Amino acid sequence: MCFYQKWYRYMSLIQNSHVYTVGDIFVRDFHIWPHHLDFHLGTSKLDKSLFFMPGNDDWKRQRSILSPVFTSGKLRAMMAHISDISDRFIQSEAIDIRQHVGAFAMDVISRCGYG
Repeated sequence: MCFYQKWYRYMSLIQNSHVYTVGDIFVRDFHIWPHHLDFHLGTSKLDKSLFFMPGNDDWKRQRSILSPVFTSGKLRAMMAHISDISDRFIQSEAIDIRQHVGAFAMDVISRCGYG
């Protein structure tokens, strides 16, 4: 059985080219579609993150808290800060990547959060 025949029934469920319908599902009616695939990554912090959380009341509560933080206008305002920090990060010499990526992430978060 070829790949297309095997997976066609799953792909046809999400195949939709109408932009407004996709927008309705992913934006306006997102609270109706809370169920995600279950990924179990062991006991890591990623396994307990919002992306892999089952679609229950806790997930809805966390999403309602986080969604206003990442509006298009706020993300656009953050881009200047992220770009400035990224330029300085790129111009550096050879570095210990783990230490500097952690510092970079903290710098971006603090500048975006506190201006």
